[in-house]
Amino acid sequence: MITINPPLETTGMMMVIAPPRLARQLEAAERDAWLDMYRAAPPSYAVEFQLEIRWVREVLLCLSRVIPFSLFNRALGLGLFAPADERLLDRVLAVLQRAAEHAFLINYVPSSDPPELKQWLRARDLEESASWDRIFRGSQPLPTAESEACDEFSLERVTQRSASEWADFLVEQYRVPVKPWLMALVDRTGWRHYLLRRGAQIMAVRSVHLSDNGMVWSGLEAPAPGDTTQLFDMDFLLVQGIIRRCSDRGMRYFVADIERPSITRDTSVYRNYARLGFRRAYRRGNFVPAAGTDPMKIWP
Repeated sequence: MITINPPLETTGMMMVIAPPRLARQLEAAERDAWLDMYRAAPPSYAVEFQLEIRWVREVLLCLSRVIPFSLFNRALGLGLFAPADERLLDRVLAVLQRAAEHAFLINYVPSSDPPELKQWLRARDLEESASWDRIFRGSQPLPTAESEACDEFSLERVTQRSASEWADFLVEQYRVPVKPWLMALVDRTGWRHYLLRRGAQIMAVRSVHLSDNGMVWSGLEAPAPGDTTQLFDMDFLLVQGIIRRCSDRGMRYFVADIERPSITRDTSVYRNYARLGFRRAYRRGNFVPAAGTDPMKIWP
């Protein structure tokens, strides 16, 4: 049995002005997760799907010449961990274009250095598309509002026994052939995967990567609230339960994204995250080729 906090009187999520140091911490949490994810890929799978990690100075490039999905062909950290320049940008673009041509993205954070970086991206025929809101919470306890019992759903951590079922659910949701890769992440140090059931049926899943420095990045969620589903309570239950279960790991910050951002921040997904103590740090740009296809394109 799990619990659901009753609705609180809130109209949206608090926004903070994230200083560059905080932005670097939040972005490093995701960068480290993707770096470890690529390292975890079984060798035969990595060869078949031509997975590759490349560093261009301080910029991490996650690449696949086979998967035409921009999340698997992107640059993380440009202008964030060290100032960028146009030569660096051109080197990053050259690698991305060789790997994916029109199906890649470059993450952009408002505190990126120098301020001209966004102008440089646009001058190279890249456009901002499908941007996300970066949200986070600290290690404070969850709100102590009176809770009511809910017998409809149960939350469980993925084990070797449930790993195949969990991986099949994600593959079905996103239609990307990554099951062997997902299976390699089960019981891998630093990773925890959770699923929400109604009876015996999986209804939603979400994973977290826990870094040694106390940063917790959350991703691999399905269905994505506000994007691939308009049903928000299941993800609320997942995140609520995961936060409770991560408190034993010295969590400093819990980092996530809202993939369909709202200017007013008063949609259901924002209200649910606000109930859990999240704040919006910044709008996180995704720059993609202007001539490209949908940057979040799902496997054919």
